Amino acid sequence: MAEILDTACIVAFGTTAVLYPQSTPETAVPIQGIFEKPSILEEVLPGFSSLVRFFVGYLDITPAPQHGDIITIYGTSYDVDDMEVDAVGGATLKLRKRSNTVSKRTMQGTAMITTA
Repeated sequence: MAEILDTACIVAFGTTAVLYPQSTPETAVPIQGIFEKPSILEEVLPGFSSLVRFFVGYLDITPAPQHGDIITIYGTSYDVDDMEVDAVGGATLKLRKRSNTVSKRTMQGTAMITTA
């Protein structure tokens, strides 16, 4: 029952993102999930950004996301910092916005961009 509800929520409220797995960095994998910005500003160390969350159907993604993968949502790239996988196959990916040197990946290839 929970798996059906997870899928229905992702279909109704989700957005498309692109996963770039470390195992095959040249591969762009479109995934669906629910993007959630932090509800309050988190205290962070200099040079780090606060975490955002992206709820996905973990079992529906091949290869499965893992720590260190890159996910692009709404044109912004994030590192998968942590994840919580539930008992029915959903997962909340905890994402941290990539900092100054960003590896911007597109369906056509990879380019390194340094921001000031």
